[in-house]
Amino acid sequence: MEAILRRLVRPAALLAATLFLAAATPLISLGQPLALDATIPLPKTLGRLDHLDLDTKRSLVFLAEYGNNTVDVIDWQKRSRIKRLSGFDRPQGVAYDAKNDLLLVANGGDGTLRFFSAATYKPLGSLALGSDADNIVLDPRNGLALVGHDHGAIAIIDAARRVKLADIPLPAHPEGMAVDAASGKLYVNVPDAHEVDVIDLDHRSVSARWRDLRAADNYPLALEPDGKLLAVVFRNPPLLVLYDRESGAELGDSPACRDADGVFFDAAHKQIYATCGSGEIGLFTIQPGQRAGYFAAPPIPTQPGARTGLFVPALGRLFVARPSGSITATLPHEIATYLLDQTVPGPNGTSTDTAAALLVYRVGP
Repeated sequence: MEAILRRLVRPAALLAATLFLAAATPLISLGQPLALDATIPLPKTLGRLDHLDLDTKRSLVFLAEYGNNTVDVIDWQKRSRIKRLSGFDRPQGVAYDAKNDLLLVANGGDGTLRFFSAATYKPLGSLALGSDADNIVLDPRNGLALVGHDHGAIAIIDAARRVKLADIPLPAHPEGMAVDAASGKLYVNVPDAHEVDVIDLDHRSVSARWRDLRAADNYPLALEPDGKLLAVVFRNPPLLVLYDRESGAELGDSPACRDADGVFFDAAHKQIYATCGSGEIGLFTIQPGQRAGYFAAPPIPTQPGARTGLFVPALGRLFVARPSGSITATLPHEIATYLLDQTVPGPNGTSTDTAAALLVYRVGP
């Protein structure tokens, strides 16, 4: 094993990769790793779908519907939409703030962050962040909301008081991001600047910039729970790259599905999932002899355009948002992703009429 690693892994990453592989075990089952548990219809939902989050108190899924200017509230156990909130301006980010029992919605159109009671959905106010308010993550250490916005900034928000505490400038618009609670660092993909930025949240400043990237268009990222890995999925070319998140050293890579928008570690099953607009869930499993352990396995088919997802380890569920009118023709994936309508021409000039839905996958077997 050590001889293989010497040939495949850069010397700077050898020790970390060796330790990781020593602790890893092969996937214990050859059964289907993900099984479709439910397809929850979302009628009268057109266009692009964006971020999702879970109300952990009530076990409800929030879905930002960018093209519809709405946010759906979905009871995934009863398999039905129970509420539709409207009046948004290109909603992109949603987050459930358990500490304050709030729903937060970031709007790409008017650049506002809006606040709602998660119990009654009553509007509680808004903050103007600039433009293109997007992804929201919560700092698990203190509950502060971190919102990507504008041409390059992370806003730090006290949701209880609905005030902005700080803005951390970035070189371009931020995309996927995640907080490491142990170190107090926020990892951010900045695809237009071709870098991954590391933010020291306590000092509210960028502490590192990873610029020697293997590919372009780095949108989703994820942190390994109780580990040292950072996973980034690139779109051009489609590639999963694993990094040591302390040093930024590259530990391994594997081919990925196209147009990825979400990536998630499943620590219990030693798997990584990537939700992709190419119409599949990329699956990466622990396999001995591979760089950093994870290697691409056969993907799980979904539908073209179904690229945003949410993995909830405590539920053993992966939620994937399927837009309406998913294209089945052979078209460039950029077109298949964004031209989503219920009357998009199909492969023979016909029209697809696929309704939007929330796909619920159960981790199996």
